[in-house]
Amino acid sequence: MAGEEVGLHHWISNLLWLADEGDHKDIVARIMQATRVQPAAVASLLVQILQQDEVSVRQKVAAYEGLRTMLLEQEMEAGLIGSLIAVASQQMRAAPEEALSELQAAASDTLAALAGCCFSPVMRELQKHLRPFVLPAEFTLLTLGKVIAASVYRCVPFLGITLTTMQTVMRGIDDSRRRGAFCTALECMCEAISTYLRSWERSTYPQITLQRFSAYLLPMYQYLISVWLPSEDMQVKLAVLKALGPMLNILLPRKDLQNQIYGDIPLLLAQYRENIEAFYITKVLGQILQASSSNNPIPEVHVKAISHTLSYQVTSKAQRPYRLCRENHTEISHIFLQLARSHPSELLGIFHRKLEMGRGDTRVGILALMSDVIAAEVPGMPSWKHLCIKSVKSVLTDGSPRVRVAVLQAIGTLVTAGYLDKVEGWPLNYIALQLAVSANSLERPVRSLPLGGLLEKMVQKTSLATLEIIIASGRGISQELWARLLGYVTRTPYTDSMTPLCRCLRILAEKRQQHRQAAHDCREPVASPTPQQLLARLLVLSASPFKGEGRGVAALLLLNALRPELYGDEAEQWWMEIPAMVHYLDGHSKFSLDQTVWEHKLLEFLRKTLERSKEGGWSQDLSQELGRQMGSYASGSVEKAFLCKVLGTALAMGKDVAAVTGQLRELLRMTDYLNDTETECLGSCLQLCARDQLDAILRALGDFEEEMAEGEDSWHLSLCKGLAPWERDRVKSALLLFYSSAAAQAPPQQLLPLLVDEIVPKILHHYSTSSQALGLNARQMDTALTLRFIESISAVSLAVQRSGESQPHQLPHKQVLLSQLLEIIKAEPRSSLLSTVRQEAMVAIGHLSKVKQPLSREKNQELMEQCLDSVFSLPPQEFTADVGPIQTLYASTMATLEGLMEMLLEEDETPERLQGTFRLLQRWLVSEQVWERARAMRVSTHLLRAYLQMVTITTQIPPGQFSALAGTLGPYTCDSLGSIRQGAGDAIRCLLDIQVIKQPWTLRGQDKEWVLRCMCQELQSADPGKVWDASIKLAKIVSRALPKAEILPFTQTLLESLGAVSQACDQASVLWFLTLLTDRASDLKDTVQAILSITSTYLRCTEDPEPRGLLAQAVSLLAQHHQETVVTYLLQRPLPMDRDSKELWAALAAEDFFQDILKDLLDRIPRGPAAEQGAETQEVAVASPLSVVCAIGEVVMGAAVGNALGWLLPELCCALLYQLSRTLDSDTPLPSRAGRPLAGPKGAAPPPSTPRSLMVVALRAVLAKGLQDVSRTLDKEQGWRLLEDPRSFPEGVSLLARALAQVGEAPLERILQLLFPSLSSPCEDWRVTGTAFYAELMSHPVLRQRKLLKPVLKHLVAGASDESDTIRWLAARGLGNMPQGAPQKVKKHRQLLLDTLRHPLAEPSSPQVVGESMRALCKMLGQLSERDMGRLSQPMAAQARAHFPHEDGAVRAAAFGLFGALASSAHHKHRQLFTGEVRSSWAALMLHVRDPSPEAATVRRRESPPAGPDPEMRAQTACYAAFQVCAPFIGLTGLAGAFDSRLLTGASGERHEHLMGHVCKQLAQKDPVLLDSLVIETCLHLHSPWEGIRLAAAKLAGILAENMEAQHVQQLDLGKLLCSLQALHGDPSTAVEIAVAEAISTISQKQRVALQEPGPSHTGPRVRGRLLFVRKLFRRKGKGRLLAGPLDAAESDSISSS
Repeated sequence: MAGEEVGLHHWISNLLWLADEGDHKDIVARIMQATRVQPAAVASLLVQILQQDEVSVRQKVAAYEGLRTMLLEQEMEAGLIGSLIAVASQQMRAAPEEALSELQAAASDTLAALAGCCFSPVMRELQKHLRPFVLPAEFTLLTLGKVIAASVYRCVPFLGITLTTMQTVMRGIDDSRRRGAFCTALECMCEAISTYLRSWERSTYPQITLQRFSAYLLPMYQYLISVWLPSEDMQVKLAVLKALGPMLNILLPRKDLQNQIYGDIPLLLAQYRENIEAFYITKVLGQILQASSSNNPIPEVHVKAISHTLSYQVTSKAQRPYRLCRENHTEISHIFLQLARSHPSELLGIFHRKLEMGRGDTRVGILALMSDVIAAEVPGMPSWKHLCIKSVKSVLTDGSPRVRVAVLQAIGTLVTAGYLDKVEGWPLNYIALQLAVSANSLERPVRSLPLGGLLEKMVQKTSLATLEIIIASGRGISQELWARLLGYVTRTPYTDSMTPLCRCLRILAEKRQQHRQAAHDCREPVASPTPQQLLARLLVLSASPFKGEGRGVAALLLLNALRPELYGDEAEQWWMEIPAMVHYLDGHSKFSLDQTVWEHKLLEFLRKTLERSKEGGWSQDLSQELGRQMGSYASGSVEKAFLCKVLGTALAMGKDVAAVTGQLRELLRMTDYLNDTETECLGSCLQLCARDQLDAILRALGDFEEEMAEGEDSWHLSLCKGLAPWERDRVKSALLLFYSSAAAQAPPQQLLPLLVDEIVPKILHHYSTSSQALGLNARQMDTALTLRFIESISAVSLAVQRSGESQPHQLPHKQVLLSQLLEIIKAEPRSSLLSTVRQEAMVAIGHLSKVKQPLSREKNQELMEQCLDSVFSLPPQEFTADVGPIQTLYASTMATLEGLMEMLLEEDETPERLQGTFRLLQRWLVSEQVWERARAMRVSTHLLRAYLQMVTITTQIPPGQFSALAGTLGPYTCDSLGSIRQGAGDAIRCLLDIQVIKQPWTLRGQDKEWVLRCMCQELQSADPGKVWDASIKLAKIVSRALPKAEILPFTQTLLESLGAVSQACDQASVLWFLTLLTDRASDLKDTVQAILSITSTYLRCTEDPEPRGLLAQAVSLLAQHHQETVVTYLLQRPLPMDRDSKELWAALAAEDFFQDILKDLLDRIPRGPAAEQGAETQEVAVASPLSVVCAIGEVVMGAAVGNALGWLLPELCCALLYQLSRTLDSDTPLPSRAGRPLAGPKGAAPPPSTPRSLMVVALRAVLAKGLQDVSRTLDKEQGWRLLEDPRSFPEGVSLLARALAQVGEAPLERILQLLFPSLSSPCEDWRVTGTAFYAELMSHPVLRQRKLLKPVLKHLVAGASDESDTIRWLAARGLGNMPQGAPQKVKKHRQLLLDTLRHPLAEPSSPQVVGESMRALCKMLGQLSERDMGRLSQPMAAQARAHFPHEDGAVRAAAFGLFGALASSAHHKHRQLFTGEVRSSWAALMLHVRDPSPEAATVRRRESPPAGPDPEMRAQTACYAAFQVCAPFIGLTGLAGAFDSRLLTGASGERHEHLMGHVCKQLAQKDPVLLDSLVIETCLHLHSPWEGIRLAAAKLAGILAENMEAQHVQQLDLGKLLCSLQALHGDPSTAVEIAVAEAISTISQKQRVALQEPGPSHTGPRVRGRLLFVRKLFRRKGKGRLLAGPLDAAESDSISSS
């Protein structure tokens, strides 16, 4: 348990540490979670933490918050409560410098919360620190107030003592913080007392009366009001004012205290001058006045002060903007009402004086206060109404708009209260005057008016509101007012106030109608304004029904109210029509109202009204009035636009055509053509007028054009006088609009003839004679003129279509108009979209294409292409995040393009129309710009949706359409842009739906619509994984729906897009291809070859690694189901393999079935001569073995793991070895490949170019995967080079066998089994391979273990007599390896082996055979018995000695090696016999130390590589080794190890010369006879073909002569030696000549000494000079080498003797 407490303590401590950085809410929540499990432990820990000084303030605050929250849910132990109260009280009362206020407030709140459950301990603690005459702590007072406010009834016993103690301490409090706390506590106590007094019966304590509480509070009130309130501290003042409110609630009910409190009013009023919140002062004053009554009202002396002070608060602008300003004004109004009740005359007198003497804001405020007092209906106030009216009249002359508004409001209040007996006098006159003044002011420019005319509009609105009050009261109904108000309706300055004006008039009209019906008023209607004026004005105002507080309804209701008095037959049905329109408006708002529909209702209402008119000139008068009102409305306003429509409707209903024509002509003359809005308005007027007045419109336009033509000709007449060319274009643009507007609504039977003869020619004329005719290009032309021309074409086309089938009509100008539209589209810039020209032109093309005389397919395609090019090439503005006019323009242009493409697609009735359209879109679908692809995809999707609506079961669809379109769209399901992916998915959905319509059995019951919809939604996901999954799912559905005949075209279409768009699309293309191969594998049997061809083609076209890998994977998928076809196709590809072929074979290796592929490949190549003969007899041609070998290499290299080769590894090795053996005779390079390069990366080795190199690469791959140790061995020993070279191929096979023997027996056993037939193969090369392999393994125990040693031995013995020297050589090697692997077999068959190996030494054989045989004999000597050695050592030594002078260095090395081995193996009793062989060979052994062949001079052991760092230092000279072994046979000692073989074979030969001298000295002493034989042998070696031997022999001759005794020299016949030496004069080698000269000189000198005949030397001065020169030369070459001491002495003797 202790451990749990420790853990909890750490957890709470760590949690509280977070309080220094973050919010406490999360900390408190976690503490509460722990509290619910261990409440006591958590509470105890928190209290302990509060008691620790090192804990930060914020942590303690968090702990207090946790404890307070805990108290709401859990109870706490008594002991713990005491500790918490103590620590909280201590920290709450700490000095400000010792604790932060945040901590004190938290402790205070905790004590207040704790009082809810433990009231008595907390109150005792507080009372303990609240002692009489002792200043309490600030938070002690605050906590006491909180506790009393929260526990009212439990605090009653403590209130008396607490208030008494507070009386004693308050006089000593002088700091502002403590005073504020005191006031706050007092405020809480007074509120608690008030609560107690209202429900004292709920307390168990005896009742305490109000008088007793007031006795406690009165001294404190007096001290607060007299001492603390006048202080300068604003915070103390505010605290005192807040406390006074609850305190006065207790004191004011006592009548005896009221007068005393009234006396404090001046002190309170004085506080308004301070910078303090005025609301609290006003609230206290309100409490005092509220408590006053008629029995004890406040003294009159205070009324004036209160009124002046409070009115100043209301009217003064200089006052500080208080936070509670509105509440303050409300409280002031209540105070004035109290004053009006108690002192009405005094208050109204003050108001009157202030109105007379005040200005501006004072008058406004006083009028507002007086209006409030009058409206409150205070008892007794009507008796003072004359004073109220007098006060209002006193300010009638004030021209301030605010005062005028206040006066008008006061008049309305007086009328409402019934203070005015008659309103026809000054009230109505004042109202009329204000209406007139405001109207005149508003007619001036708005900028010249204060606040933009808002004040004058307010005056006008208030005037009408007051007037409405007067009229509603039933007074003021006069003919003058009626006429004046009707005149206001037609004046534009009253437009904003039209709603109240219409209401007034409607009420007035209804009352006039009532008076007329009652015959009380027989007055006639007013003459002005006329009914036409009112109808025109009210209809125009109704066009914007929700402006001006809903003036549309007010205007219509007024029109209906005016019907009985002003209108006749034309208004017969208004009683039904107007309420219907009002009802329509009631069902809408300004946001939901369709303005076009509403205007149509109004125009239809007008048309019906005019139709009912029986007066012929009524509509003419209305149109004239409408024309006059044109200037009353702002240009561009809704009202003026609707006014023109009303005028057009009125003109259409006119009966007098001439008058209509004249009015139209006047409108044409007066229009400002530089103002587009006015032109548009006139166009709408003509459009409505053309319904019944087309002839009048054309006549008026013709007259206007004649006047304009005169101006064009003279440039100074009529309309065109002074106009610039662009201004003249605006006029022509307006004429285009007028003609098209007239054609838009004209009756078809009247319009069609005029279109051809008049309207269309005029449109073409005005466009062609615009600025373009003056030499300006299309970019400089007015865009408005171009748009007008386009709109005119659209209007004409729609007018022709409107004629319907009943009146078919053609438009002869169709081709001309289309050409113009195309030129406009072409002229639009491709870099920006700044106008709607493109959009409108495409709309016009769409309308024009529907006119009879359909377009040809070529023209249709041209239109599509031009429109696509014009829109798709624009910058990508619609893809920005902002939504502005440019983006809206882009969106609408695209929507228009979609509609046009759909329309043109419908017009084309050929079956290939859809594919033809997609061919146009293909250029943009493969664009590098993503926005161009997005636009093309959007149009494609739209067209497919439209085409889907056209397709039925009988629709003719060309074959291959589904595959072509699905293959085109499929890759875009993985595009980088989500909208493109979504569009591609939707388009494919449409294709599938079309496929279902044409072939219902394709998808029935499998793929539901909702599944496709979900997939398309997933295509928009930001997660690439979801996008790929959705794309693959969609590919599966498409592959199932694909007809079998369209598989190949679908494949080709998919792969055609590779490299066209992006890497993602390329990957999608190949993934769809893979999906097709997976799902439709059974249907691909007849198309595999074609699919492979297509795949190879597109593999060559792409360089992206991912699509290439996927294409290769596709071939692998094909191979799973059609392995033979795929392998056959790949084997037919040319050699050497390019990158594509390698990747395809590697892909086959990457799958699980790659062993089947390898087996298939193995079956396609022969693995021996018998298999090869069998393959030749097959009817089906076998693939090229070289292609199969290369394929095997690529498949193996592509395998994931090597051990997967399994049982195929031995088969592969043998097959590849056989193929290598077949190419030993010829290895011609492969022909070069055209097309893709074969070279690898830059800097890499060139690729193999010969058949053998390719086969070696394949074998290397097999071993690298299956037997890595073998491969590394071959790499280290350069085995691949040996295998590739036909001359070293057997060595390579031997190395391979040796490496295989080191890795284990598992693969080796099978290889041996497979290679065994090669030993007896009729093919020599195959026998060479097998023999080389087995020969190397004769030293391996596997042959003995598998009982293969005997048969192999048989083959090797037979091979030793084979016709092939290579086989004989390899057989000898194999026999030589037997002693190591099978010594018992060697002993058993030693005679056979010796005879076999000695046979090549006795007969002429190749050097390789001879050398290998001698090396084999060396290895066998260790297995011979002593008897055999005694019998065979001498013959074998003779055979070896016979090959000492062999021309082949390897043979000489083998001979010396065999001789040395025989010497080493000679037994003691046979040494005498072998000594003779040594004596016969001694000269050769000494001289061949300088053998020119390294192989002869040095023999390296084949059994194991050199282990040391310098193999040359460990290898011994073969001859010198034999020399050392044989030296003991002739009694030489001290030679073993005395000289290094490298030094003996050095370039200078000085050490060798010293050795020969050393030997000859010993022989001269021990065996002089041997010197004689050396002389004879030396003569023979002087004729050696090798310079080194001749040089050594010449030196040996001199050394022999030098070491002979004089008497012995006389016994020898040195003539032959001298002759041999002299024969070497003229030798090509200078060194030989020098050595010969020295030898001859030495011999001659020795002879002279022997004969004691002094005489000249045989060498003359020339020879001696040459000798000295050569000596010096040799010394220079040997400079820097350190020689041993004896050698230096000998050298010096030699030089001195010379």
